[in-house]
Amino acid sequence: MTTTQKIGFIGLGVMGGPMCRNMAERSGSEARAFDLCQAARDALADSRAVLVDSIADAVREADIVFLSLPGAAQVDALCCGEGGISSIGRRGLLVVDLSTTTVASARSVAERLTAVGMEFADAPVARTREAAIRGELSIMVGSDAATFERLRPLLGNLATDVTHCGAVGAGQAVKLINNALVFEHVAALAEMMVIDERAGVEPAELLDAVSRGSGDSFVLRNHGTRAMLPRSYPERSVSADYVLKDLGGVLELTAQTGVSARVTETARLLRRAGRGRLRQPLFPGPDGAGGRPAKARRYIQAMSGTLPDLRALVWTGMITGCLYAIGALGLVMVFKATRVVNFAHGNLAALAGFVVYALTTAGGGFGWMVAVLVALAIVVVLAVISYGLIARVSERSDLRGTIATLGISLVLQGAVQVLFGADIVNLDLPVPVWSTEIAGLRITSYDITVLVVAVVVVATLFLVIERTRIGIAFRAVSTSPFASRVCGLNLYAVQGLAWGAAATLGVIASLLIIPSTFLSSTTVAAFMLQSFAAAVLGGFSSLPGSIIGGLIVGVAMNLFSFVVTSELSSTFLLVLMLVALNVFPGGIMPQRGSGSRA
Repeated sequence: MTTTQKIGFIGLGVMGGPMCRNMAERSGSEARAFDLCQAARDALADSRAVLVDSIADAVREADIVFLSLPGAAQVDALCCGEGGISSIGRRGLLVVDLSTTTVASARSVAERLTAVGMEFADAPVARTREAAIRGELSIMVGSDAATFERLRPLLGNLATDVTHCGAVGAGQAVKLINNALVFEHVAALAEMMVIDERAGVEPAELLDAVSRGSGDSFVLRNHGTRAMLPRSYPERSVSADYVLKDLGGVLELTAQTGVSARVTETARLLRRAGRGRLRQPLFPGPDGAGGRPAKARRYIQAMSGTLPDLRALVWTGMITGCLYAIGALGLVMVFKATRVVNFAHGNLAALAGFVVYALTTAGGGFGWMVAVLVALAIVVVLAVISYGLIARVSERSDLRGTIATLGISLVLQGAVQVLFGADIVNLDLPVPVWSTEIAGLRITSYDITVLVVAVVVVATLFLVIERTRIGIAFRAVSTSPFASRVCGLNLYAVQGLAWGAAATLGVIASLLIIPSTFLSSTTVAAFMLQSFAAAVLGGFSSLPGSIIGGLIVGVAMNLFSFVVTSELSSTFLLVLMLVALNVFPGGIMPQRGSGSRA
């Protein structure tokens, strides 16, 4: 029995629920519990916890408040936001964060709470939900020595191992490393299981044999044996978004400490690729290699009545399709203005990604928006210069102009490799990571970001083309360059503006697609091939057609990759274009009378 104190507990989810139950039943103290989710509160109805209706009710009279929340953004908002703990808690209150956040976030929250007379400790928890239910967690604490001694008896109700790691932030530093090691081990184990299965070894035999040797580990016995081998993934296990959040926290720490963490970067790339915008299970088994049983199961899941799976595939395909559409709009703008297919479009966009990475992540120290504006300015200038290099050539022959863009593309790709190297890197969007379910469909902050940006881009482009003098000039040049010149329009200026606008669209698309995959000297250029297909399907001279084409390509490729295999996605894309062109020779939405030279 521990010293009686008034306890508040906020966050009753996967880990928070069982922790709160144990605290209420073992500590001998009143634990006032709150969660925004009614179901989470109802799950503790049979416990000794006092369920309250608001954060204020949990905090106002408490001596200690425990938090178990999704991430740093939620902890920061709850502790220091409007109507948060800093404004409703009493002086001397100790806030203990059991969540996994970041070192910088923990120290920032601690500083602001200290300023109003409160204390803070970061105490992230490790091990599984089952361990949380049994009260056998491991807790890493970051606090001063006196606070740790005050906390240790209470944390003993939740854990068998409570470690004082150092000052505030040290608990998060240790926990992030713990999680990174687990995620990296899972990735390595999945890879080894596929290799041995291809070599004729049964996965069960592999795990049994390795568990008896020096390769044995908790990950092998828990994740490997209980999830990856039977391909049984519990609904309430750790989501891919949380994995990426924690790996991002480790990489943030490496940037602050000046240490390179290539293995962690690779683990995050694999997790992103494994998610593939399809939200695959956290621990993929060997079926991920695309064997016949896996394909059969995927076909049945997607097409034989599992409606949520099909809806998820269509939804994520539409989100990716929005990005293809933005890229396709840039290709179509250049084609309408100059009758040239700009194959340098993708490498210009890739260059922007690397500039943003260099200015933000790689020690540049710039804010994200400043870095984007600098990258955009560089790419727009290079796009206009590229147009200047091919303008005279393309006047004599559209084909020669298109061939010239291939040369520019190769030069840009080589320049990117010389300047930034051939390494694969990560580049995240500066938006909070969260997800929600609407009618059984999982929607993330990334999805909403892409959707909002796509709508704004399309609406802005429409208004500029339809309502401004520049737009009218673009439409005139697109219809008849010769007649436009006779009427006094500066043909080169209008076409140069079109190239600059197209480059801007390419940059927007690339900065949105990179966070869902990774950044390399060829990634964005490969992505632009899908945008090219979208432009072909829509009718290469039709801006609305490129939008429809992008959505079709996104959904069709998502379904094909899931139901059949992603290994043949490029072949499928080619077949899709050939079939579409045979059925719709001018594209789905052909625009007549566009781009005539005379």
